[in-house]
Amino acid sequence: MESLVQIGPTSFLDEGVDRVIKVTRDDARLSGLLLAVYSWSEATAGRSYRPSVEGRVKGPDYEFAGGLYIPPDPRYYSDTRIKVAQLRTQDAPFKDVDILEQVLKPCQAAGLKVYAALWLLGEPDYADKLDPVLHAGTEVDAWGQPVDKVFPHKWLVRPIIRHCFNNPDYRGFHRGLVENLLRNYPLDGLMIAPHERYGPVETVLISGTVPTCFCPNCVAKGKARGIDADAAARGLQQLHEFAKQARSEAYQRPLDGHFTSLLRLLLANPEVLAWEKLWYESAEEYVKDLYSMAKQTRPEAQVGLHVWQGASWALFHRAEVSYERLAECADWIKPVLYDSPAGIRFVTTYARPCHQTMLRDLDFEEVVRLLLRITGQEPAANSEALARIGFGPSYIERETARAVAAVQGKASIYPGLGIDVEPPPNSGLEYPEQSAEDIEAGVRAARRGGAEGVALSVNYSQMRDSSLRAVGRALSS
Repeated sequence: MESLVQIGPTSFLDEGVDRVIKVTRDDARLSGLLLAVYSWSEATAGRSYRPSVEGRVKGPDYEFAGGLYIPPDPRYYSDTRIKVAQLRTQDAPFKDVDILEQVLKPCQAAGLKVYAALWLLGEPDYADKLDPVLHAGTEVDAWGQPVDKVFPHKWLVRPIIRHCFNNPDYRGFHRGLVENLLRNYPLDGLMIAPHERYGPVETVLISGTVPTCFCPNCVAKGKARGIDADAAARGLQQLHEFAKQARSEAYQRPLDGHFTSLLRLLLANPEVLAWEKLWYESAEEYVKDLYSMAKQTRPEAQVGLHVWQGASWALFHRAEVSYERLAECADWIKPVLYDSPAGIRFVTTYARPCHQTMLRDLDFEEVVRLLLRITGQEPAANSEALARIGFGPSYIERETARAVAAVQGKASIYPGLGIDVEPPPNSGLEYPEQSAEDIEAGVRAARRGGAEGVALSVNYSQMRDSSLRAVGRALSS
């Protein structure tokens, strides 16, 4: 069974390569590392948010910025006007360091595979200072305004720019990054994390932000498909007003209720769902583009694909995410299945917004029960108990089995198992503590679901040594 762990450059600064090898290979019995080579998130590239984590060694303090942790080779970026060198990390300890040159050979010599993890979830909201062309690739909302400084979901620490998957400079930058990595380094492969956000409908109803994308590239693509972009924009503006009114303190129940009103709005504006489909299929085509570049560059390199946890329970997004189609652009897929934090994430970031908008006709507890039933989750006593306890290992087994059945052997499934996952600072969320028994149960549940591997998440720096030893025991049994 393949067994990987997400890790940031900071862990090698803090602990040194030798200790990282000992803990991951010898204690956790892991087969490889998913090393954050491009990330603007402290959660994936930096240190743990906890003041201290058992077993983790803390090195010199520095101010985290994130970015690109290798020197970009200009030969591979001719398809983009983005000045990739401007995105090189400004983290003081890594400013002039090639993290792959530092850790690749010793890790592989010790028998650990190394994958470059590309966290393409969005650049920070100060990207205009890094490169104007990068900033120009932002999505455009239904009113024609560029969208930046957004929180796509409530567990993101700081705002990002929402870039358009159809922007040629943005795609060219990422294609170049894939080729750069696979030509210049003997990596075992890549992990691509393309996004963690909903399409335009749930962006409005759930995230509470503006619908996208109406940039010239998307409008031209919509026109080629016979979609009236102006009609789609008007419909999404109406949807935004619907959600705004539903959330307002001056709430007045529509004559026929909120859900019927939503269906009526969608029926009157069929371009809205057409634009939703265009947005998601653009995200999928973008991933296929990167996968194709990887296979053209080095066919034997294994490419993994990160699928965020919203695909487990979001009504529209779950319907959009087809593991069968994704198997065409990945050798292995990592559905995020953090069982302990899942309860409070589901309750606060999905069920609650549903109750505030399209399902406001129901009591909140009715909404929770309905969504659990619709998405095939186990029932819970109530929302409070679900938030306190989490989803449990049966969730991992069930969602793993669903993905395995869908890919039909065309790709492997490596569930992303949350190990000592921390809530973002200032989020107000509290995640259930995991015991060693919980962690072992999660690994065994993934195996029962048919997984051919696991990917420990979110970051090695957050994980206790005792938790990693629990993973080792489960993998060895």
